[in-house]
Amino acid sequence: MSMLRLAARSTVSVSAFARPAQVAVIEEALRAARRVNDYSTAVRIFEGLKEKTENAQQYQQYMTETEPLRKELGILTREELYSQIDSK
Repeated sequence: MSMLRLAARSTVSVSAFARPAQVAVIEEALRAARRVNDYSTAVRIFEGLKEKTENAQQYQQYMTETEPLRKELGILTREELYSQIDSK
């Protein structure tokens, strides 16, 4: 399977269900997106996650659990990207 198809399939796995995916699934989707250098998909994974979580606290838990990987892969969330733009 090509890396691009793997990244697309991983993204679908994260967003296909009514409830948020497990952290391990999210992490694999992020790795697949970065492996094919698809940064926008990596950011969109967090946008979808934010929509699927029940409240801000649950979303923050996901953010905390994925923080080491986000730093390792150099992935910023949409909010982080816009805060960088606004500060310039």
